[in-house]
Amino acid sequence: MNDKQIGQITKKNIVENNLDRYVVCLLDEYKDIAPLLSLFVIYYDSFNYGHRMEVVAYKYEKSWEWNYNKYTKLYDPEWLSVNFTIDKTDTL
Repeated sequence: MNDKQIGQITKKNIVENNLDRYVVCLLDEYKDIAPLLSLFVIYYDSFNYGHRMEVVAYKYEKSWEWNYNKYTKLYDPEWLSVNFTIDKTDTL
């Protein structure tokens, strides 16, 4: 099996008015799956962070999460900067 990172989904750690912001980065040869990944992100966010039946105004939240599992060893922290030119303040 080829353990190659082809993309990365980054969630901004600041949430305003219950609106989460994600950035999906994919290598050009995998751009055809971008719509599918976008739908997955919408579903995942709604399921895990939906705040259903909650009405908010001027809410500001900041959080951090860490993930330690068997796939952590496959994550390359330099992958994004090697493959893309991105404004770090916008994605993190």
